[in-house]
Amino acid sequence: MVIAGIPSKDLRHTRAAQQWIEEGRQEGEAQGEARGRAAEAAAVTMRLLNRRCGPPADASTARIQALPLEQLEALADALLDFTGPGDLATWLAAGTSSSGAGNGSSRRNAKSHPACGSHPAVAPAAQQRQPAQRQPVKPRKPCR
Repeated sequence: MVIAGIPSKDLRHTRAAQQWIEEGRQEGEAQGEARGRAAEAAAVTMRLLNRRCGPPADASTARIQALPLEQLEALADALLDFTGPGDLATWLAAGTSSSGAGNGSSRRNAKSHPACGSHPAVAPAAQQRQPAQRQPVKPRKPCR
Protein backbone atom coordinates (compact mmCIF):
# COMPACT_ATOMS: atom_id res chain seq x y z
CA MET A 1 0.00 0.00 0.00
CA VAL A 2 1.24 3.49 -0.84
CA ILE A 3 -0.13 6.68 0.77
CA ALA A 4 0.95 10.09 -0.57
CA GLY A 5 3.75 8.41 -2.46
CA ILE A 6 5.22 6.83 0.71
CA PRO A 7 5.25 3.04 1.00
CA SER A 8 3.34 1.75 4.07
CA LYS A 9 6.50 0.20 5.57
CA ASP A 10 8.10 3.67 5.61
CA LEU A 11 5.02 5.47 7.00
CA ARG A 12 5.63 4.00 10.45
CA HIS A 13 8.87 5.93 10.70
CA THR A 14 7.38 9.36 10.00
CA ARG A 15 7.12 11.89 12.81
CA ALA A 16 3.29 11.99 12.62
CA ALA A 17 3.01 8.20 12.78
CA GLN A 18 5.41 8.05 15.74
CA GLN A 19 3.32 10.67 17.53
CA TRP A 20 0.10 8.72 16.90
CA ILE A 21 1.71 5.52 18.08
CA GLU A 22 2.89 7.22 21.28
CA GLU A 23 -0.56 8.72 21.91
CA GLY A 24 -2.13 5.31 21.46
CA ARG A 25 0.40 3.76 23.83
CA GLN A 26 -0.34 6.39 26.50
CA GLU A 27 -4.11 5.93 26.15
CA GLY A 28 -3.69 2.17 26.42
CA GLU A 29 -1.58 2.50 29.55
CA ALA A 30 -4.13 4.82 31.16
CA GLN A 31 -6.97 2.43 30.37
CA GLY A 32 -4.99 -0.51 31.70
CA GLU A 33 -4.16 1.32 34.91
CA ALA A 34 -7.83 2.27 35.42
CA ARG A 35 -8.92 -1.34 34.88
CA GLY A 36 -6.24 -2.51 37.31
CA ARG A 37 -7.36 -0.04 39.99
CA ALA A 38 -10.99 -1.12 39.57
CA ALA A 39 -10.07 -4.82 39.71
CA GLU A 40 -7.99 -4.30 42.86
CA ALA A 41 -10.74 -2.23 44.48
CA ALA A 42 -13.24 -4.99 43.72
CA ALA A 43 -10.90 -7.64 45.16
CA VAL A 44 -10.27 -5.68 48.37
CA THR A 45 -13.96 -4.89 48.77
CA MET A 46 -14.87 -8.56 48.31
CA ARG A 47 -12.29 -9.60 50.94
CA LEU A 48 -13.67 -7.04 53.40
CA LEU A 49 -17.26 -8.11 52.70
CA ASN A 50 -16.33 -11.76 53.26
CA ARG A 51 -14.90 -10.89 56.66
CA ARG A 52 -17.71 -8.54 57.66
CA CYS A 53 -20.81 -10.30 56.29
CA GLY A 54 -19.70 -13.72 55.05
CA PRO A 55 -19.47 -14.70 51.39
CA PRO A 56 -22.04 -12.80 49.31
CA ALA A 57 -24.34 -14.57 46.85
CA ASP A 58 -23.03 -15.06 43.31
CA ALA A 59 -25.46 -12.45 41.96
CA SER A 60 -24.21 -9.89 44.50
CA THR A 61 -20.60 -10.75 43.68
CA ALA A 62 -21.21 -10.15 39.98
CA ARG A 63 -22.93 -6.83 40.70
CA ILE A 64 -20.08 -5.70 42.95
CA GLN A 65 -17.42 -6.61 40.41
CA ALA A 66 -19.31 -4.63 37.74
CA LEU A 67 -19.43 -1.43 39.83
CA PRO A 68 -17.35 1.53 38.66
CA LEU A 69 -14.35 2.49 40.80
CA GLU A 70 -16.14 5.38 42.56
CA GLN A 71 -18.98 3.12 43.70
CA LEU A 72 -16.54 0.40 44.79
CA GLU A 73 -14.80 2.96 46.97
CA ALA A 74 -18.15 4.10 48.38
CA LEU A 75 -19.10 0.48 49.12
CA ALA A 76 -15.76 -0.11 50.86
CA ASP A 77 -16.48 2.91 53.09
CA ALA A 78 -20.09 1.88 53.72
CA LEU A 79 -19.29 -1.72 54.59
CA LEU A 80 -17.47 -0.55 57.71
CA ASP A 81 -20.94 0.10 59.14
CA PHE A 82 -22.51 -3.17 57.91
CA THR A 83 -23.75 -5.57 60.56
CA GLY A 84 -24.80 -8.42 58.26
CA PRO A 85 -25.61 -9.55 54.73
CA GLY A 86 -28.87 -7.60 54.71
CA ASP A 87 -26.92 -4.35 54.79
CA LEU A 88 -25.15 -5.31 51.56
CA ALA A 89 -28.46 -6.10 49.85
CA THR A 90 -29.87 -2.76 51.03
CA TRP A 91 -26.78 -0.88 49.82
CA LEU A 92 -26.87 -2.56 46.41
CA ALA A 93 -30.60 -1.90 46.02
CA ALA A 94 -30.22 1.75 47.02
CA GLY A 95 -27.11 2.19 44.87
CA THR A 96 -28.78 0.89 41.71
CA SER A 97 -32.09 2.68 42.26
CA SER A 98 -30.43 6.06 42.76
CA SER A 99 -29.16 7.91 39.72
CA GLY A 100 -25.52 6.91 40.07
CA ALA A 101 -25.20 8.69 43.37
CA GLY A 102 -22.40 7.01 45.27
CA ASN A 103 -23.27 4.61 48.01
CA GLY A 104 -27.00 5.24 48.39
CA SER A 105 -26.84 4.47 52.11
CA SER A 106 -28.90 6.90 54.15
CA ARG A 107 -27.24 5.67 57.35
CA ARG A 108 -23.94 7.25 56.34
CA ASN A 109 -25.50 10.71 56.55
CA ALA A 110 -26.63 10.29 60.16
CA LYS A 111 -25.11 12.56 62.80
CA SER A 112 -24.18 9.68 65.08
CA HIS A 113 -22.78 6.26 64.29
CA PRO A 114 -25.72 3.97 63.36
CA ALA A 115 -24.46 0.89 65.20
CA CYS A 116 -23.60 2.36 68.59
CA GLY A 117 -24.63 6.04 68.52
CA SER A 118 -21.64 6.90 70.70
CA HIS A 119 -19.47 8.70 68.15
CA PRO A 120 -20.03 10.61 64.91
CA ALA A 121 -20.46 8.70 61.69
CA VAL A 122 -17.94 9.25 58.92
CA ALA A 123 -19.21 11.80 56.42
CA PRO A 124 -19.43 10.77 52.76
CA ALA A 125 -16.37 11.73 50.73
CA ALA A 126 -18.13 14.75 49.20
CA GLN A 127 -18.90 16.15 52.66
CA GLN A 128 -15.55 15.52 54.35
CA ARG A 129 -13.58 18.56 55.37
CA GLN A 130 -11.02 19.84 52.95
CA PRO A 131 -7.56 20.43 54.39
CA ALA A 132 -7.04 24.00 55.51
CA GLN A 133 -4.91 26.08 53.23
CA ARG A 134 -1.76 27.44 54.79
CA GLN A 135 -1.62 31.14 55.40
CA PRO A 136 1.55 32.95 54.36
CA VAL A 137 3.98 33.44 57.21
CA LYS A 138 4.55 37.05 58.19
CA PRO A 139 8.21 37.94 58.52
CA ARG A 140 9.33 38.49 62.11
CA LYS A 141 11.64 41.09 63.41
CA PRO A 142 15.12 39.68 63.78
CA CYS A 143 16.22 38.67 67.28
CA ARG A 144 18.98 40.69 68.90
